[in-house]
Amino acid sequence: MWSFFGTTAGFSLVAAYRLPESQEIYETLGWGLVVSTAVRMLRLVPVTLWRCSRMVKRWPWSQFDRHLDVPLAEIRREYGIQLVG
Repeated sequence: MWSFFGTTAGFSLVAAYRLPESQEIYETLGWGLVVSTAVRMLRLVPVTLWRCSRMVKRWPWSQFDRHLDVPLAEIRREYGIQLVG
């Protein structure tokens, strides 16, 4: 949810869940664990959507290199990212 609504990736993320690598992860974890985790995480959807809507701009999914030498506090201010807790 955070990656979908908080970054510039958009619908391209949905395709990644169908990649063979993703399927392998699901099988390693077990489908029961994947489903139960997804159900438990449903309560976090409203919080995630609210936090994403408060961001000043979306995090660049593929053009993040310019941020590698920038202090984390400055990045959080630029994008309006608030820590949980």
